[in-house]
Amino acid sequence: MEENRKEAPSLCLDLSADVSDKIGRGIKERLGRIEGHALHNRADYVHEARFAVLYPRPDRGCGPAVLVEIGFMSNPVDLRNLQRPVFREQAAQAIAEAVIEYAATQADQGAL
Repeated sequence: MEENRKEAPSLCLDLSADVSDKIGRGIKERLGRIEGHALHNRADYVHEARFAVLYPRPDRGCGPAVLVEIGFMSNPVDLRNLQRPVFREQAAQAIAEAVIEYAATQADQGAL
């Protein structure tokens, strides 16, 4: 067998819906803090769906998955936000903070 051969990514459903939901809610909460974001002062916008997710390492199994939509180019307000580098940086920071916080709580509980 050739050692440099790349394995095809495995396809699996997101079976970690509870974890995905927790991460998604953390992301939604942080995005909602960004002034001018569509989620600012809005109700709950976390929806559940079963996504098919590609994993490059089948031996690592399936994990949580979150699809984040920070705006729509068809919405003039969202489009203006998406064109602002500061807004994009704030959104990226909000997503990163939510993932890091979730991982930290899991590490504190010995789950990681």
